[in-house]
Amino acid sequence: MDDLNRGPSGAADLPNDAEVLTPEWWISRLESQIEDDIPTMDLWWRYFVGDHPFPGMPEKIRQRVWNSYKAVLERSNANFMGSVIDAVAERCRPIGFRLGADSDFKADLDSWKIWQSSNMDADAPLAIETAFAKGRAFMSIWRHEGDKYPTIAAEDPGQCIVENEPGSRHRRAAALKMYVDEWTGNDCGDLFLPGWLLPFKRPSGSSQWQRDGDPIRNPGGYKGIPIVPLENRPRLTRAKLKTRKYLLWGGDSDLADVTSIQDRINETILNQVIAQWFAAFKQRYATGLVVEEEPVRDANGEIMMGSDGKPLMRPVEPFDAWLDRLWTVDSDKVKFGEFGETDLTGYLKSRERDLQDLSTIKRIPRHYLFQEGQSPSGDAIKSAETGLVAVVRRKHLTLGDPLEETNRIARIMAGDGEAAADSEMVWADPEFQTYGQLVDGVIKEFDGGLITWEEAREKLGYTPQQTARAKGQRNLESLLRTVEDEDPEGEPQLDRAA
Repeated sequence: MDDLNRGPSGAADLPNDAEVLTPEWWISRLESQIEDDIPTMDLWWRYFVGDHPFPGMPEKIRQRVWNSYKAVLERSNANFMGSVIDAVAERCRPIGFRLGADSDFKADLDSWKIWQSSNMDADAPLAIETAFAKGRAFMSIWRHEGDKYPTIAAEDPGQCIVENEPGSRHRRAAALKMYVDEWTGNDCGDLFLPGWLLPFKRPSGSSQWQRDGDPIRNPGGYKGIPIVPLENRPRLTRAKLKTRKYLLWGGDSDLADVTSIQDRINETILNQVIAQWFAAFKQRYATGLVVEEEPVRDANGEIMMGSDGKPLMRPVEPFDAWLDRLWTVDSDKVKFGEFGETDLTGYLKSRERDLQDLSTIKRIPRHYLFQEGQSPSGDAIKSAETGLVAVVRRKHLTLGDPLEETNRIARIMAGDGEAAADSEMVWADPEFQTYGQLVDGVIKEFDGGLITWEEAREKLGYTPQQTARAKGQRNLESLLRTVEDEDPEGEPQLDRAA
């Protein structure tokens, strides 16, 4: 407790100049880190969901054509950023745990019970998706009094942050979870220091945090920080980049290096849509036509004067031009004509070129983004997806460790003591194969003694729960065969109460 109260920590209002390493200092520091990164994370998230910036154009032109072209601008985007995230996220599916090399399937099922009691089979993919899009997400672990299992929750990086000890990439020194209490309007902050939770609150309209009760010990005697970061694309070096924004505190979005391609695609689509619009209603012209003029008036209806003291004049549109309008003039000197059709091939090829760049940079198969000729064969698809599968397997490594640590903390809070340090997350196979190919390969490995029966079922995509049920059924069938062998003429009598 003494370590939690170093410095001036007894005041009701938190001072801005709090002493280093006090709870007041930590909550101020961590909140500023969240606020620093929110604009960048929000930008990437908007790209992911398809809320892109309008295609660039000079401000003067934007002001002049906004009312006329607003609908066109709003339709001038195709969200390929969602495909960049989904192509990888859909292949990152946790299906179970292995706790140590010598653990049995009961240990796997115990971990999975905690996992499912927190709806992590549905929420973990949300955390993974968020980490890919925003650069990071978090998992929090806590056991409330009276609960059978600890609660694991996926946390948004706009509300949560972790800071490691100086010189370490893994030893967490502090963490903060911030949220708004919708019932009272107060800001709430849960500050986690090793072994402890310190609740804070900030009344609506106030700028200072206040203590909100006594410090709370971590459940189960856990002495660390029960907030685990899921960092996407972690780096050893955090160099300042000149060409784009970056996260200050770890992780990077899968979209960070391709949003410029999305912007180019949107600009091409805008130009294409405008070209189609004008080409559909062919542009006509007239020569030898005298165009009348009228004075320019301001918002009050007053005639505007030029620097020479004369009224400003503008041409009057001579015709009410539209699809169902007929143009007529009295003079035989006027000649009419129309411009030729607009060729859209250049726009289409430009967009295709950008998609090829996107495919190359993110290692996404081209058939995910656009169709070339006939549909590819099965072998061609498998070959094209080799790079994507390699990317996903690397994601399994970087995401597996924090998810495994999340499970270990939950096991400690559940009273299982120091769970195995070599726990392993089991992922669904990221390589999509026909079922016949998969079964044939697994059977050959099993018959050759290369894998066990349990490993064979895991390769076929069965979850640890399904394998445990099948193992129990096999044991029952083995028992029945044993009884029949001992008394082949009689019927086996099973003790139903056993």
